[in-house]
Amino acid sequence: MIDKIILLCLSLLLKFLDENSDFFEGTKSDKKTFLSDSSLPKFLELYLLEVKQDKFMSDLSDTTNFLNNGIVSSSNSLVKSISLFLSYSLAMKIDSLPWDFDLNPLEKRIEILSQTISGKTELGELLVDNIACSNLHVINNQFKSLANNFSENKSVVIQSAKVLSPELKQKVREYFHGVDKFCYPIFSVQPNLLGGLRVIVDGNTVDSSYANMINNLKV
Repeated sequence: MIDKIILLCLSLLLKFLDENSDFFEGTKSDKKTFLSDSSLPKFLELYLLEVKQDKFMSDLSDTTNFLNNGIVSSSNSLVKSISLFLSYSLAMKIDSLPWDFDLNPLEKRIEILSQTISGKTELGELLVDNIACSNLHVINNQFKSLANNFSENKSVVIQSAKVLSPELKQKVREYFHGVDKFCYPIFSVQPNLLGGLRVIVDGNTVDSSYANMINNLKV
């Protein structure tokens, strides 16, 4: 799924630049004018607004290599932009899905996703179709794997005795986003867990400060 998202983003960017061939020659104000009429996702607009032509070409080359060999440069601003969208903006929407989302029939999953994610764009349609046909465990691990290329904390697992509410999941994700914007917490239910919560960072159970923080977020 990650490859499909990246390929679509590349296609959208190249189409836009082909239609606006002098985009990189303009001032920042000119670029804003070009982008005001675009149908690009917001995160790609922000990327184009900041990137220079030579950096774009470098990112384009590195992104192509990533699609071929799975290795991405930590300085690749394009893949960073895509990963940030997936690991925060889209992840927050996924966190809002009902706990039994995966148990629903395909048609119902598509209906739920269409209400949560705008399916009226090429990217929206791709996301709805691919998430509906997969499961949230797989999707979360794919997004986390991409984010790990840029994150300081490669693994953050929030274990709880019961399923956390969508609102609390979003608050937890927002908290860790403030600590490391590429951090991708994974939520895991452990019914036998004593104390209600356990936070594991890079394989190590951390002290109670994180668990207390999460408990405070419930209030």
